[in-house]
Amino acid sequence: MSEVGSIWYKFWGNSEATAVRHSFIAVPNLRGKDVSLPEVRDAGGSWVMFAGTSEAHIMLPGL
Repeated sequence: MSEVGSIWYKFWGNSEATAVRHSFIAVPNLRGKDVSLPEVRDAGGSWVMFAGTSEAHIMLPGL
């Protein structure tokens, strides 16, 4: 697992009440097996997107 990573979060929308949140943890070259997470979106939990690439990151739905 990479020793380098970043936490990203973003809100967008017309008001605070309707803002949509997008959060993830960027960890280059991370694989799902490294952190016991799936590499595909499933029932709404966290998962690793772009696994094994320099753009790999853990999606944090709902956070």
